[in-house]
Amino acid sequence: MVERLDVLDARIAASRLVTVIAATATAVLVWRGSITGYLLLVPLVVFGVLVVYHDRIFRARALAKRAIAFYNRGLARLADSWMGSGEPGDRFRDDEHPYANDLDLFGRGSLFELLSVARTRPGEEMLARWLKDPAPAAEILVRQDAVRELGLGP
Repeated sequence: MVERLDVLDARIAASRLVTVIAATATAVLVWRGSITGYLLLVPLVVFGVLVVYHDRIFRARALAKRAIAFYNRGLARLADSWMGSGEPGDRFRDDEHPYANDLDLFGRGSLFELLSVARTRPGEEMLARWLKDPAPAAEILVRQDAVRELGLGP
């Protein structure tokens, strides 16, 4: 998929270059008075369409690369070769926390590194809060009910 999008990217880039050359040639012909100025609209419109299409290709390729990285990380977790490949969350380490260091919540090979698929800083901060702070009793009961409903609990 990414290779196909790379080929499309190269083709669109070449097409954009050809369009710029055509626009330049058209501008020269308009300047000389050989053709009407309205013909300049053709390469400009084509260039605009190519820019929009090229942007879609960039976005699709970026999305495909993110998906590949996401699934490769999942496969690495299944193969138990994930350690050291993710965000360790060292900035959340708190030596005063009652259990964070004992349970290896943060650092290389930590629970944070194993679980985190967050792509933003606020997402990482939320996961760190979930790991460090206990949930309220009402929230725990709601979660236990959800587990029972899924048929995974007693």
